[in-house]
Amino acid sequence: MKNILVIDDELSMCTLLEKFLSKSGFNGESTISGKQGVHLMKNKFYDVILCDYRLTDITAEDLFDEIKKNSNNSVVIFITGYANLNIAVNLIKEGAYHYLAKPLNPDELLEIINNSLSAERPSLKPRGNTMRETASEKNQESQPLEDYVYGSSASSKKMLEYVRLVGPTNYTVIIEGETGTGKESL
Repeated sequence: MKNILVIDDELSMCTLLEKFLSKSGFNGESTISGKQGVHLMKNKFYDVILCDYRLTDITAEDLFDEIKKNSNNSVVIFITGYANLNIAVNLIKEGAYHYLAKPLNPDELLEIINNSLSAERPSLKPRGNTMRETASEKNQESQPLEDYVYGSSASSKKMLEYVRLVGPTNYTVIIEGETGTGKESL
């Protein structure tokens, strides 16, 4: 049975998720304290950690750093009542598996957890290492596909950067533009 830790400062959310996960075949545990969550991680391995982005006793970044140190192979899914695309993209770049906005859809949450457990994932890297790219990594990532011609204007470059930021996430994006401008290439 897979172990899942829920860290949320709302007791009702912890209780609800813990019961839901237990009924779904997982060993669910919860805490309303980020620091208590870190303590639990040091004593037991959790396959998935669901944590609220805004906790009262620790910042999400500090908690994520502690997860990376103490529970390196855990899948981390952030949940929040204050959805923000920039925060979501940064967390996913740092190694979080997903970022969900409250209210949570139980079927969607269960699907994401099951997908995360079946997906092959690299270990989480400590913060700082993931955001620093070598020149060769940047060059490889920014090389466009040979089949398409990309604009060189500032707005085209900015749009392409947005696509690269949002591309790894599960967010739906609508790209609008005139016919023949290459929207399908992104």
